[in-house]
Amino acid sequence: MLRASRKTTLFLALACGLALGQDPSISLKISFPVPGPYRVGQNIPVELCFTSSVEDKYVVSTRMYDRGGRLEIEKFEVTPPGRDPLQRYYESGAFFGGGLSSGPRSLDSEPYCFRRDLNEWVTFDKPGSYSLAVSSSRVSPQLRPHTEQINVRSNTLQFEVVAAAPEWQAQQLASAVAVLDSQDTKEEEKRSALRTLRFLQTREALQELVRRATLPERTSDFDTTAALHAYPDPEAAIEILVARLAAPNSSITGMMIWSWARLIFLAKYPPPPPYPAQDKNLQAAWQEAAKRRSDAFTSILEECYQKAAAFLPAKQGAARAETVQTFFFPQQSNLKLPAISPSDFASIFPALSEDKQAMLLAHSWDRMRSDAMLGPLRRIAAAGALQNRDLRAAALRRLYELDPVGGEEAILAEIRSPHRHRNGFVTPDSLTILRSGTLPQLDDLLAARLADPNSHTRNLDAVLLARYATRAPLDRVKEAYAQAREPWDCEAEDGLFTYLLRADKEYGVSLLKTKASPCLARSLEAVRDLGRFQEVEPRFVAGMNDKNWHKSRMAAETLARYGGDTAKKALFERLKAFHAQWKDREAEFTLHPKSPEDVREASSFHFGLVQALGTAEGWILNEEEVDTVEQLSLGPHRQNVTSWRRPGAVDIHPQLHSDRFSAQVAMRYECRSLDALVRKLKQFPPGTRFRVHYSIHRLSEVKPLVAEAASLAGVVLDESTP
Repeated sequence: MLRASRKTTLFLALACGLALGQDPSISLKISFPVPGPYRVGQNIPVELCFTSSVEDKYVVSTRMYDRGGRLEIEKFEVTPPGRDPLQRYYESGAFFGGGLSSGPRSLDSEPYCFRRDLNEWVTFDKPGSYSLAVSSSRVSPQLRPHTEQINVRSNTLQFEVVAAAPEWQAQQLASAVAVLDSQDTKEEEKRSALRTLRFLQTREALQELVRRATLPERTSDFDTTAALHAYPDPEAAIEILVARLAAPNSSITGMMIWSWARLIFLAKYPPPPPYPAQDKNLQAAWQEAAKRRSDAFTSILEECYQKAAAFLPAKQGAARAETVQTFFFPQQSNLKLPAISPSDFASIFPALSEDKQAMLLAHSWDRMRSDAMLGPLRRIAAAGALQNRDLRAAALRRLYELDPVGGEEAILAEIRSPHRHRNGFVTPDSLTILRSGTLPQLDDLLAARLADPNSHTRNLDAVLLARYATRAPLDRVKEAYAQAREPWDCEAEDGLFTYLLRADKEYGVSLLKTKASPCLARSLEAVRDLGRFQEVEPRFVAGMNDKNWHKSRMAAETLARYGGDTAKKALFERLKAFHAQWKDREAEFTLHPKSPEDVREASSFHFGLVQALGTAEGWILNEEEVDTVEQLSLGPHRQNVTSWRRPGAVDIHPQLHSDRFSAQVAMRYECRSLDALVRKLKQFPPGTRFRVHYSIHRLSEVKPLVAEAASLAGVVLDESTP
């Protein structure tokens, strides 16, 4: 179903919370840190300062951005009104909101101040006298920060806007370009320079933004797209964009084609009326009109892709590579586009940046996979001077898929002589994929490197030892560990213990009894698969009582991941003890910015403990056990338990990400492998209905895996249409 416009979505989102009138104890004062008058096109920063004369009553949100662009938590009221520069950008599309923040801040007499660029909300096309006031919904009651917002209105400021001389505009352009071209400027300075170009709204500034957006090392797509939509002459904006896309040295990106199509679309179609949220009789007609608009935009977008394809033959070097990639991986999979063959794409692959190659090999292999990629993959695997280890790792994995013999040779060569990259050695996961069993020819090499106190590859070698070594070097490996001058770190110990559990089971289990920690994922999984985790459990049961709340939570989560019935019993006992200790302070578990640190840490442990019981890999709680957890939970954590009761079919959401299968079951069990999914399905009572929700992504690969899991678990699945 199509979404309502951004403005409608924002209105509905605000309507979900209760907006309260302004409390006179709350103050919002605005000021101009840079004195006026201001020129047309000049950035006008505004400082906002919030205070409260009453302490411990209100909090203020610290969010400063929105994934859809600007944050609408403040309204900038200018008289006489200026032009909203992003109105056309948001006019007819749905954008995802939300953004990270450091959490709410307690509001008191000490001002909480930050700056906003007025130009983000208002463009002043004409000189004149203006006034500004700001209204904000950033403040909330301390005890209800997510459900109630308080409308706060600021003082009013007067300011002047004067005409901008061409000389000043040229100087602003030159200064911004110098900042963007410098190797010494910080990222924040570069972002500020891009905003200067966007707000300047001259032809030359827009040309510079578009030029930078079509470079292989391009900067901000948002600033360029926003500038194109904000430019007062849409036809000129299209002309500037198309001229740049046609240049031989410019990369044609999906975002720039989208902007091209969007500008054409907005010139032809007026904005839609607001979504009739209160009138169900009009909603169907609104949806039909929205569908027609969507189809019209898709048609224009396809036409722009076709026109852009005519520029491809003239492209050169990295610009050609980026452009071919754009057509090979369009932003919308349902578009009718000029065909780019796998061999055409393989021919330009080496011209892409290392980071881009690594990303595509990891996440887009199903589209790229062909024998034409053998040449690029072999060159990457053999290259001596790569910067990105993830590129070599992905290339080795894909090469082994296409050419098992050649891929195995490349992997063994990397094991024998590991390359060091800017971000370390190749990750073990890409070197442990050989279908062979143990490889005796690696025994001496790995044992010798592990014994070398100056080795830089110990972590890697320990994991490789666990995967490929025979029992032959067992004594040498034990001696290397016993005589190490410094303790091995967790990854190295994890590999070692996993090897010992295979080569000398009793010795490996005995070590884990005294050294097991939550970070030993491989060895804990191995001891669980041996049916011996119960012997290691006492260490984690004791760990739940550690004075360090974080360590206690990790111990609980480890029991939930690898343990069985005895682990479940221990977790219930710890929850009962925690409840008895903290029940008289339950009200404190509704956290706020001034909550004591011990309460914050205890609440985090409590959350982890409750989640461990409810999301464990080794069991499913029955209704009586869910009731018990709910009764023992404190504060807002009790509501989390209530959500565990989901009537009807059990939903399964499977996916493949970078060749790793995972599935979410019943909206709370995370199965990290196919075997884990089989184990989880077997835990449900007979007759349980399972409903699978497939994504369109890699559907042909995911469905057989889920069918295999269902067969092994002996369950029947209902499948939804993706």
